[in-house]
Amino acid sequence: MAASSISEESVNRYGLSQVHTPTGEGLVDVVFVHGLNGHPYHTWTSEKSKIFWPARLLPPIVEEEKARILVYGYDADVTSFTDGVSKDKIHNHAENLVAALSANRKAVKRPIIFVAHSLGGLVVKRALIHSSEIRGNKTQHLRSIFVSTYGILFLGTPHKGSDLADWGSRLESICSAILPRKLIDNQPQLVDALKAHNETLQNIDRQFIQLVSRFHIYFFHEGRPTNLKGTLRYIVNEESASPNIQDVERASIQQDHSHMCKFEDGSAPGFDLVTEAIQRYASQALGTIVSRWNADEAEQQRKREAEAEELLASNLRRSDITASSSSTSLGPSTGPSKTLKPLFLVPFGQDKSFIDRVEIFIDIDKRMKQHPRVALSGIGGVGKSQIAIEYCYRFRDHHPHAHIFWVHASTKQRFDQAYREIARKLELPGWNDPNSDTLRLVCDWFNEADTGSWLVVLDNADDLDMFFVNPTSTNADSDCTLPLTDYLPQSSSGPMLITTKDESLGRRLAGSHASIVVNPMSPQEAQELLENWQTKSPGSLNPDHSRQLLEALEYIPLAITQAAAFINENYITPVTYLEMFRTSDSNVQDLLDQDLGDLRRDSRGHKSVTKTWKMSFDLISRRQPRAAEMLSLMAFLDRQGISESLLRDKSDRIVDITKALGTLQAFSLIKAGSDRTGYELHRLVQLATRKRLEMQGKTGLWQEKALLVVANNFPTARAV
Repeated sequence: MAASSISEESVNRYGLSQVHTPTGEGLVDVVFVHGLNGHPYHTWTSEKSKIFWPARLLPPIVEEEKARILVYGYDADVTSFTDGVSKDKIHNHAENLVAALSANRKAVKRPIIFVAHSLGGLVVKRALIHSSEIRGNKTQHLRSIFVSTYGILFLGTPHKGSDLADWGSRLESICSAILPRKLIDNQPQLVDALKAHNETLQNIDRQFIQLVSRFHIYFFHEGRPTNLKGTLRYIVNEESASPNIQDVERASIQQDHSHMCKFEDGSAPGFDLVTEAIQRYASQALGTIVSRWNADEAEQQRKREAEAEELLASNLRRSDITASSSSTSLGPSTGPSKTLKPLFLVPFGQDKSFIDRVEIFIDIDKRMKQHPRVALSGIGGVGKSQIAIEYCYRFRDHHPHAHIFWVHASTKQRFDQAYREIARKLELPGWNDPNSDTLRLVCDWFNEADTGSWLVVLDNADDLDMFFVNPTSTNADSDCTLPLTDYLPQSSSGPMLITTKDESLGRRLAGSHASIVVNPMSPQEAQELLENWQTKSPGSLNPDHSRQLLEALEYIPLAITQAAAFINENYITPVTYLEMFRTSDSNVQDLLDQDLGDLRRDSRGHKSVTKTWKMSFDLISRRQPRAAEMLSLMAFLDRQGISESLLRDKSDRIVDITKALGTLQAFSLIKAGSDRTGYELHRLVQLATRKRLEMQGKTGLWQEKALLVVANNFPTARAV
């Protein structure tokens, strides 16, 4: 269709419309998807010049790439993004998008590039999730959308919320900017419905994280705020629209949320960035997608052969059973299907830039051969969960028929939730009965002899009382009164990998010979991690400056990625960050408290060093108040060579002192000095402890106590 003939009337309100046809055979498809209250023509049309840029401005740029250009329209009323009265919910939009593209694309292996505005990006995400999950032979044409997608340009799409409240506020902002003011004032229930649906939207985000490394992605965020009733506000802020994740592109478009997708001419803000990315993706896509199809077809063939072998073996077993007990009625099955496909319930994608910590993986494999459980312990942010995630993917590669389960164990509620999800996925009898004991159902399944092989990861098992003391349940879905250790697998059918900040708890759960302490990275590993997170060329890093920065960060992975994210986010150099870090302790405390987000980490967890360690401080304060007091005192003493006598109070018993110091060492917050005559703690731990005391208003109290301790132990010492 000629660009000059494109008008609103020639664009279908619903479904796909091809708005540009290249000369000859099309080699790549560029698909535009609008967002909430959008339109397949108006969303992409300049209000000033009336130019519909996908048909007028883009075709000459992608002429050599022979791109077909399509726009997709759907019912984008606010209710269509809720579970309310609309029949076209967000997953219906996604399924319809996949079906429409499949029907339109006769060349199923032609690469696809999506351009999505605002919540249209969530429709694209859900469509790719849906397409990726298709496995049936009769629906392979629907799976082709996932295999053929090369790149995605997200314009003002919200990608992350640390919790459901964040999603709710972001969705409300989008409503305020996109919907007519009269509609919001007269029908506030529609906005409330969208906010109430934020958990589904958050789940889409979590599922897409597992696929993100497969695509070339460009995040665009609005560079100008929107005027909302006289108040200037960013509808989707930079942190959400352009999350700082590995190996993606990010840029700002100097327009507000509604106008960042409307280009009036070739000089409009952001036009060169968006069209350059489309052209570049279109020119690079063909070779990659051909290779991807070859790999996918080989994998599908391998699976078909494996299923055929399994079916043959099953038939042989059935024949043996029939021959040996032909007169015996086996009765109806009460357990899960024995042909259940392997489950992979790991809520994180594989980090393609993972820094291989070879010795730790060797140690895990060695101990797994001797013990059913292995524990990884270490200070918060040292990389335990990242190691566990990578281990899951390696385990799947070596054991393709094994189930792999991930159990969040930071709270009793999350433990319950993980077990309920396992029961649902396994279709255990009674899993959906509110009166059934789901914990016992899953535990019994683990301990059955014929469940096949599996791996369980127990992540963030930090609370001793939750596992070894009867917990006080606040969850109405579970009336469990037993300690959670009673519900952990005891079978030898599969191993359990445990991550914990508390080394002593790890030893109790796994055994003293199956506990591995994860220390900070080596200088070489830390340097590689820093280079991977730098958006600039790794060669631009001065080796001496990098070494000094990594030393200051004490080679702790979370501190390094947090520093790199801050450097990238604020367009500064590592030297500038290092100077800020060295200027004052308060600067260090503020930098350690920056939560810039990391899609590789648990969305409900903390992503800054300070907040991660606060969880350890809170656990210690509740379980061992004397240990918390000692740590508070040490925060204002010289951090090296701290004598036990400085920490001892007149009322302390030797057992109390020993347990308190043991707790602090178990959480890797302090360690015995090299001469074994005193204790020392990380500088970052010391500063994070001071920050916590400052937030509690107790800085002056512990400064005074530290001064009295020094004065009493060194009466002749002079103030410096």
